[in-house]
Amino acid sequence: MTEKFKVKDLKITLSWKVLVLVLVAGICVTLGMGFVETTPVGLADVLKTRHVKLYGYPLVWRGGIEFQSEEYNYFYLLVDFVFWIAVFFMVAAIVEGARKQSEA
Repeated sequence: MTEKFKVKDLKITLSWKVLVLVLVAGICVTLGMGFVETTPVGLADVLKTRHVKLYGYPLVWRGGIEFQSEEYNYFYLLVDFVFWIAVFFMVAAIVEGARKQSEA
């Protein structure tokens, strides 16, 4: 690497508005994934039922059997929230870094 493009010299500071946007986006995507069915195709065949419904990504935090009560795993919900916060934080940092790089 040349002296001009050292990673340690790139200091990224995000405004509080961007951080709030990252938090809101993480909450929205986490809760939105609770409505997207992520039941693996082969799972219904293994369990010999077609009524198992699983929701959440990357971890299944909501699930149950159709027409019965649903179960929520709040720890997995928290892990999903932290995952999506990290994803959006990385995207925000990359965009901010690219913006600062283009200004220089």
